Amino acid sequence: SARVSSGPWLSLSLNIAQALDMNTPSSTAYLASHRQLQKFCKQVEEAYLKCKAENDDPRKCLEQGEALRNCARNVLLAVTAAAPEELKEYAHCLDIKGHRFHKCRKSQAAFNEAVEDVKP
Repeated sequence: SARVSSGPWLSLSLNIAQALDMNTPSSTAYLASHRQLQKFCKQVEEAYLKCKAENDDPRKCLEQGEALRNCARNVLLAVTAAAPEELKEYAHCLDIKGHRFHKCRKSQAAFNEAVEDVKP
C-alpha cells in the first residue's frame, strides 16, 4: 500500500508502474506534473506555507494541508486521465535518468503538449 508524507508535495512509496496501474500517482508522476501542479495549486500551496511559517503547531495548518493534498490529487487525476501514456513515459524517463529534466526533453514535450488544456 502507499505511504503518504505530510509534506506539501506528496511522496508515495510505489514505483511508477504500480502507481499507474493502481491509479495512485508515484512521487515521480508528481515531479513530472510539476508545471501543472504549480499552475493550479500555487495559491493553495502559498496558503499552506504561510500557515506553517506563522504557526509552530502543525495542527493549526491541517485544513490548508488537506486542501493542498486535494489540489495535487485532483491535478494528477486530470493529468493521468488526459495523458496516461505520456505521463508514464515522462515519469519513467525521470525515474531512470535520476530526475534530470534535461535528459527527458522529448518525453517532457510530448507530455506537456498532451496536457496543455487539462483543467482539474
